[in-house]
Amino acid sequence: MMTSFLFYSAPAQAQEPIKGLSKEPIQLQADHLEFFQETQTYVATGHIKMIQETKEMSGDVVNFNQGTGQMEISGHVIISEGANQIKADKVVLNVKSQTGIIYQGHMIFGPDHYHLDGEIIEKVDRNEYFARNAMVTTCECIQYQDPSPPLPWRITTSELKVSPDHYLTGKNVFFEIRNIPVFYSPFLYLPIIKERQSGLLIPKLDYNSQDGFKILQPFYWVIAKNQDATFSVDYRSLRGLGAEIEYRYVVNSSSSGSLFTHFFKDTLVGLERSEVRYGHSQTLSEHVNARISLNYVSDQDFFKDLSVSTIDRSQRSLESNVYVSGIWENQTAYLLTRFTRDLTTDSDLTLQKLPEVGYSFHTAPIFSFPLYLDFNSTATYFYRQTGLKAGRSDTYVRLIDEIPLPHFGILTPRAGLRKTIYTRSISEDHKFERNISDLGVGLDSSVSRVYGGSEALTHVIESSLLYEYVPPVDQSDLPQFDNLDFIPDKNLFTYSLTNRLLKKEEVFYLKLTDSYLVNPTEGRFSDLRSEMMIRSGEFKVKTDGYFNFYSGSTDIFNADILIDSPGLGFFSVGERFSRQGSIPKKGDIFNPLSLGLLQDQPFPIRFLTSTVRIFLPYRWTFAAQYYFDYQNNIVAEADYGIRYIANCWGFSVGYVRFPEKSQVTFLINLTGLAEQGSDNLKSLFGN
Repeated sequence: MMTSFLFYSAPAQAQEPIKGLSKEPIQLQADHLEFFQETQTYVATGHIKMIQETKEMSGDVVNFNQGTGQMEISGHVIISEGANQIKADKVVLNVKSQTGIIYQGHMIFGPDHYHLDGEIIEKVDRNEYFARNAMVTTCECIQYQDPSPPLPWRITTSELKVSPDHYLTGKNVFFEIRNIPVFYSPFLYLPIIKERQSGLLIPKLDYNSQDGFKILQPFYWVIAKNQDATFSVDYRSLRGLGAEIEYRYVVNSSSSGSLFTHFFKDTLVGLERSEVRYGHSQTLSEHVNARISLNYVSDQDFFKDLSVSTIDRSQRSLESNVYVSGIWENQTAYLLTRFTRDLTTDSDLTLQKLPEVGYSFHTAPIFSFPLYLDFNSTATYFYRQTGLKAGRSDTYVRLIDEIPLPHFGILTPRAGLRKTIYTRSISEDHKFERNISDLGVGLDSSVSRVYGGSEALTHVIESSLLYEYVPPVDQSDLPQFDNLDFIPDKNLFTYSLTNRLLKKEEVFYLKLTDSYLVNPTEGRFSDLRSEMMIRSGEFKVKTDGYFNFYSGSTDIFNADILIDSPGLGFFSVGERFSRQGSIPKKGDIFNPLSLGLLQDQPFPIRFLTSTVRIFLPYRWTFAAQYYFDYQNNIVAEADYGIRYIANCWGFSVGYVRFPEKSQVTFLINLTGLAEQGSDNLKSLFGN
């Protein structure tokens, strides 16, 4: 028969209550319960269950002294509080002082489910434990065992102190794989709840044919609640030694920034090389924000030689800027100062904006008239060390009307005027200006129909017809800084037709766009642009192409086929194609859909891309990325990787091959301890 009893762990009558000790009652259930009046002791046996506040305790035998609060639980002891748990052969606990001793103890605690084994674990405070010759891991183990069975990894210490909700510290620490010591440290500090803590991070290890073995050893320093820094030693066996420093700060919710510096003594080329990046964002008011981005490298080949990031290696320029912007209900204003460094040449012809200011008044009604006003104005000073320098102001005003046409759509006539003033022309050092107008009218319509019942399919057809006219204006004496400085005449119609099929999401999309030139010197029709998307469950296809009616060939074609199956993996294959010569330009300053202009493509682009991730049995994953330049018949980049993830650890190994070098990358993941490795490898596996 189960006996249930409620008793209090109150102090003895002759004593004063001890401050801070638990006064909550303990509810006890057992098959058999005895109380000995002389010693104020309860003895319970059989299916014991005790509850005090959020703590639950169970065991085979319990001796509890109500006067002293001393409790001894023995036999299959389990103590649980939230996600934390203790298993032991015997526990001696004072429920008043919350101190005690755990014999042959096994603790589970923390969000990563740390396991702690100790022959004797002392509970020195309400939430702090101390043990000698202890073992810690996040690998699954059920109870205390001596000797411990081989584990994928574990940490053994001569002395260990743990606060399950905060931290773990140890002395004379060995990191072991399959119970074999592989690394020693005199001290360990490990945060249980992942707050920022100063200390050494796991090193990043790589190997490539140009740099040799690479070791990046970071040290993380928490300077204050709102500041931290990472100091890293960058060693490359074939190239030299360097250092990285990254400092981060948060002034308040409106102000934050970071500073990164990288210095490297490159013995391979005999240069001392450096990189500096500084970024800061500042909210000045509810509507005004500021951003600073400063970037510097000591030489043009810094990224090419020292970085393995494809994005860094392909950079053709490096930009620094200061940007202040204000955004209101229908107005924006900005100030931009931009300095650009060309990484492909030492030329002093690189154009800078020092500075540019702009103001826009977005489409808004004019009083009570059915007219809308657009206003955009910029003022820029263009500077280069060698070559033409000039200031330019550009103002564009446009009026738009919207006229509903029943059964047809919405008619939108528009008229604009642009005035551009230069501080000088190409040939003379005096003010020069250009005035240019534009007219247009558009007709937009949309119809839809729903088919089916519960699995309804909605078919939407959208059409747009736009006529635009820009008269010819002599612009031969204008400086040429960007696309605002030469605006070609325009007399063309642009038509687009869009079909959409929608269920819970869009399953089909097809948009055709073409422009018709009135009185051209040659072909009247532009390339036909087609954009398509098909989605069916895990399968998706996207294409974007430009077809030339007159040559009967495709000028531009981009396509991707994607299969994303959560249980099987991910697969994609794509093509990037652009013909050399004159190809259509996507839009202009008046209309992003217009196809009337051409641009020069100096070299052909013919790339095949593919990505595959396959989830293999037994927690293995294979991944690969491939970039093949079939114009030049070379593999621009090939990435391969294999990953294994268990319940408490994992590792990844990758191989990256470029035309000029190859690299081996590593990633080690120990749950609850560390995850470090190559960013490229993380990207390969999609995380």
